[in-house]
Amino acid sequence: MSKTETHKTAPPVLKGPGRGHGMAGPAEKAKNFSGTARRLAKRLSPYTIAIILVLLFALGGTLFTILGPKILGTATTTIFVGITSKLGGGTGIDFARIGTILTTLIVLYFLSALLMSSQGIIMSTITQRISKTLRKEVTDKIHRMPMRSFDSITHGEILSRVTNDIDTLSQNLNQGLIQVLTSLATMIGVFIM
Repeated sequence: MSKTETHKTAPPVLKGPGRGHGMAGPAEKAKNFSGTARRLAKRLSPYTIAIILVLLFALGGTLFTILGPKILGTATTTIFVGITSKLGGGTGIDFARIGTILTTLIVLYFLSALLMSSQGIIMSTITQRISKTLRKEVTDKIHRMPMRSFDSITHGEILSRVTNDIDTLSQNLNQGLIQVLTSLATMIGVFIM
């Protein structure tokens, strides 16, 4: 090799826990799902009343959203019957009844929006409190770890991983639980309608 040529070497391949800062690998299957679910339920147990309230709000909001089109259909039918009546020489459209139906519809959609936003606020508060507790516990645990633990993994990398895991848990608690319940209630309501 001459002095003008440069020797290129491949970058080192990192193995083990320190590989690829911030790069997420494929999602891993939980090793002990039932144990994890029990621990999560234990963490949620102080918020049981709030979670029941959230579930009721989600069901109520979904129910009101499902009832909306049925009530709107009643208004459409009233208009159709009124037009048909007018063409046949009758009284025509009953605007007082349509006004009552539309007022009911507005109240229903307002209640639905109020319930859905309330359950979102309550669930966000719960998940933020749980995340704060978990972060504090992890920080305390890191401070108790012996120094030799940081020989192979840096302090920042451990915190980064833990933070990502806690954020993922927060997002799943905040959105996943309510989404599953709302979707189930919507599906049942649509079949009933």
